[in-house]
Amino acid sequence: MARAGRDAVPDGLAAWQSVASVAPHPTTPPADVALAWLLAHAHAQAGRSWLQGCREPPLRVAESGTEWARLAWTTLATRHVYRVQAHVACVLARWQRGEVELRLTTAIPTPDDLLRGQAHGWRWLSLLPAGADCSHEATPFAFALHDLCHAAHYFDPAHHLAQCGFFASVWQATRTPGFQSWMAQWDDVGRTQFHKVCADMNGSVVFLWSALRKKIVHCAERAGRCPRVATSELAQWLCMPEPVCAAALRFSMHRDADPTLAVQDATVLEEWWRQAAFRTEGGIVQMQESTD
Repeated sequence: MARAGRDAVPDGLAAWQSVASVAPHPTTPPADVALAWLLAHAHAQAGRSWLQGCREPPLRVAESGTEWARLAWTTLATRHVYRVQAHVACVLARWQRGEVELRLTTAIPTPDDLLRGQAHGWRWLSLLPAGADCSHEATPFAFALHDLCHAAHYFDPAHHLAQCGFFASVWQATRTPGFQSWMAQWDDVGRTQFHKVCADMNGSVVFLWSALRKKIVHCAERAGRCPRVATSELAQWLCMPEPVCAAALRFSMHRDADPTLAVQDATVLEEWWRQAAFRTEGGIVQMQESTD
């Protein structure tokens, strides 16, 4: 794609308000809807500073069906946009090219809804209306960017498949009455923190497992139970076979840990969760390789 010059992108608010008003048509591709929404909000917040330096190299984007969509994607591909970080722009372009799946909503999904999506290979993107409760973020624009940061980490080719397996194993466990009874023994703080890991953390599955295990350890300590027994029970609910369970219970990122053993345990966990993605009922979406 040839890089558009600085003057090729209109800087007037009216142009982007027009784009935003066109985007929500029922036949408009969801990625086009989201990008128009983001550009309109970036302009509204930053004024004439909403477009920043030229992007080198430009992002690869697919052909768009309408003039306004071509303009919007050319803008993202060739210019830095206010508060839209590079990894966010890349995941938007991958979505537009059909390589990842995001689903739009105008509400904040429940932790259970977020876990379900991640177990099956996709994530929600919330485009909240003006005046909506934005939870931990200051504005709907900030909330959407937060969602997209998570999406960039979730769809990272180095970690995506294993994350699908991790979230799928947790999702399947939470569907069983036995696990629900097991979770009911923990306090509200513990259950909230458990859901936070499953709905608001992304990255390496070793990091995710360590965070989840830590929450259960704290639950057990507050309840006066043996932390190792509690984490062993968690591993059993996630259906880990004995060698994987041993690695999961032993793995440590502490500076005093044996680095060779830590790498071996991490490899076992990552491979098991990559394979778990294929064992999951319903499977996951087929991801394409990204060159960005």
